[in-house]
Amino acid sequence: MSNYTDKVRRLLAQYHDLKARQDVGDFGATDILIDLHYAIKRAGMTRKQREAFDAVFIRGQAQNRVAGALGVSEPALTYRLSASVVKLAAVLEAWDYLDGTEALTQ
Repeated sequence: MSNYTDKVRRLLAQYHDLKARQDVGDFGATDILIDLHYAIKRAGMTRKQREAFDAVFIRGQAQNRVAGALGVSEPALTYRLSASVVKLAAVLEAWDYLDGTEALTQ
């Protein structure tokens, strides 16, 4: 699964670029974002994992600031983020999703 988890991390790293492309009418980016948000909902993240995930990956906040805001250590935040990415990767892998979209996110 680690290979697929790496692909998901690369996709998440491009989240804000995809949002910018969506804002100028890129339908491919829009499709990816819709699928990604649906997969996030299906991933079964705990409330704490989802809080950390949204703050870091969706809102683009720095991990040290998020850890402080959530009242957890940075290693605890890293653990939550890793767990959330693994759960998201499991959904996307079950869909065999990233193999068809990697070219669109480059």
